Amino acid sequence: MDSLLDSSTSPSPVLPSATQEKDLSELLTPEPTPLVAPSPSGENNFGESLSPAGLSPANSMGRLSGAATDEDDDEEVHDIEPKFKYERLLSDRSAESANILFRDSATTLAVHPKFLALGTKNGEIHVLDLQGNRSTLTVPIPKHAGPVNDISIDDAGDYMASAGEDGKVFVQGLISTEDNFVVKHSEPIRAVAISPNFSVSGLHLPNRSIIFGSRQLVLCEKKLFGPKSTVLDGNRLEPGVDGRVTRIKWFGNMVAWANSTGVKVMCLKDKQIIGLIPRDKRDTEFDFPNKCDIYWMDARTLIVSWPHVFHICSIRDRKRASNSSLSSGGLTSKSLPNFELVISKMVHTDFAICGIGPYVNEQFVLLGYNASAKEEDKKVQLRVIQPHWEEYDDITCDVLVLRGTLYAAYEDYKLQCLPEDGLYFVVSPKDIVVAKPLDLDDVIDWLLERGKFDEAMTVATKDAGRQITKHNIRDIGRRYLEYLRLRNDFEIAARICPKILGKDKNAWEEQIAEFHKAGKLAILAPYLPRSNEFQLTPAVYELVLSTFLQTDQEGFLRIIKEWPHALYNVQAVINAVIDVLLRNPNQKVLLEALGALYSFIKQFDKALAIYVKLKHPDVFDLIAKHRLFRTVADKQLAIALMEVDAEQAIRLLTENIDAIPMVKVIAQLEQKPPFLLQYLDRLFQKDKIIGKDYHDVQVKLYAEHDPKKMLHFMQNSKHFSLRNAYEICQKKNMVPEMVYLLSMYFYTDMG
Repeated sequence: MDSLLDSSTSPSPVLPSATQEKDLSELLTPEPTPLVAPSPSGENNFGESLSPAGLSPANSMGRLSGAATDEDDDEEVHDIEPKFKYERLLSDRSAESANILFRDSATTLAVHPKFLALGTKNGEIHVLDLQGNRSTLTVPIPKHAGPVNDISIDDAGDYMASAGEDGKVFVQGLISTEDNFVVKHSEPIRAVAISPNFSVSGLHLPNRSIIFGSRQLVLCEKKLFGPKSTVLDGNRLEPGVDGRVTRIKWFGNMVAWANSTGVKVMCLKDKQIIGLIPRDKRDTEFDFPNKCDIYWMDARTLIVSWPHVFHICSIRDRKRASNSSLSSGGLTSKSLPNFELVISKMVHTDFAICGIGPYVNEQFVLLGYNASAKEEDKKVQLRVIQPHWEEYDDITCDVLVLRGTLYAAYEDYKLQCLPEDGLYFVVSPKDIVVAKPLDLDDVIDWLLERGKFDEAMTVATKDAGRQITKHNIRDIGRRYLEYLRLRNDFEIAARICPKILGKDKNAWEEQIAEFHKAGKLAILAPYLPRSNEFQLTPAVYELVLSTFLQTDQEGFLRIIKEWPHALYNVQAVINAVIDVLLRNPNQKVLLEALGALYSFIKQFDKALAIYVKLKHPDVFDLIAKHRLFRTVADKQLAIALMEVDAEQAIRLLTENIDAIPMVKVIAQLEQKPPFLLQYLDRLFQKDKIIGKDYHDVQVKLYAEHDPKKMLHFMQNSKHFSLRNAYEICQKKNMVPEMVYLLSMYFYTDMG
């Protein structure tokens, strides 16, 4: 397809033309590179090879305009979440409905939240529910003598109007026929719109009206003695110009209609045409029929499409000048319409547009048609785009292979939508496919197919089972864990096990077996459940401990300290540790673990012996916690404890004299005079009397091991021999101490 070049459009000489709204930065920006047509590898094909009951997208193709290379696009294509799933409306589930397009061809479809109205080439109108089943009506539906060109349904869904090639418009009630009427025209009628409020009751019945178009736009109102017609637009055109109205859309007081020159908008309340959206000159260069689609977003916004142009238009109040001077067109400001039409955005596409509809987040759904020299290569595409000025972002592009495409042309494809329900109906002569929003099960399917298990888990977790019927968190989790194990991502698998497995013991044991088989049980250990609310069987924890005992003794000790010992059979683990120690007794890590295990089963004497042997600082906590003071005394552990940590040992021995008698401690520490001095010194600091029987020994020890404390001790004690102390100081040449002792001796003697 040739590149599209920008061309300006001139306003109509009679009507006020729609304003094109652009800011300065857009005007100064160079012409953007046209979008490249999607490559076959990047498109999603949904065709007759799939089951008639439904068409499910395998991928959805998204492409940012000019954003990446083809190679990058190919890699990103499969990571963009699809927007829709697809089902055939007239499927084999309902044989009666399925036969409609076998013997006839669809020409138009009107949609309503309650039902669908399908017009055919043979002039029939079929009323169906949203699943494609025939609705049971109590009123007859008239048949046209030729193809049905258009159908319009009022907002209440009680009346519809159909326009036919036979020049007739049937206004038909679906519940009551009280307000039925028929309009006969001399030419084929291509478009019709019924008043949105046709069913609303009123004294003067102002709403009982329709608007139809042939070469003129005509308002037809039902009156007491028959329909009354009023020409709204005569379409006075130059000779040779096809002015037939091809599309009409009515919303509130606004009506928009299209012919070959453009789209006009009228305010019915004022009976004023407020603007013209001219058909873009660039669009007329393509060899495509004059096909326009119109959709009202609300009373002030409409979207319009031609084969290669897409407009977003706004209606706003006209700003009037303060004076009534003539405008450039010869009209005073007071004579201009009360509203003006503004083109907010205009996009040129590299594909032909068959129909349009709103989506979400200022995005739009376009039914595209990719023309090709070969009939079999023509493709119908359902696209979601984000429009800018002149260019657009292609969010998704799903290629639909519909039934009977070899016998269909561009103008035969149509799009109707119920955006509030997320439904988009693609109509071709021999097929109708409905695009539906993905439910959570569909999203999860898509994520799982691409290995996005974490995202699938997030979706399932947020839903908590309210909308998901096909999947559950546990099954998704199992598939995720299996996927991670196959990829050797055991760390990630272990980390998510608590979230996935919850309180399912069987599921936990299944995963533990898999990790054990792979030799990765140590990775799973930190994540095993250990709370009081939920625990596994003891055998599971013992298996983990046994694995660590054989392969990682530091890890084994860490688990022994961290895990509640109620999780496993402590004696069984002790036996396993002893078996290892018998083969290699000098393994300090295992001895420490064994000591902890003995303390768990209250065999504190054994635990204490091990801690003392290891000179482990935790021995003091063990003694204090379990009040093993008498064991310390009985086992004569004073020296051993001093060798572990003298400060902690002295604190322990001096603060628990009742349980660890001083006499027994001194008897043990006599073998280690420095230890004995530390013990006696601490006793003296606490109580100057309690160790008075050993103050002579203390003098000797000070002189030998800590002479700086001698004088202070002698000044604060009265329970040592002055003569013996003097002799000791004399031998050590301790002059200050000797002077003090002589003075004390003199005063004593004087006394």
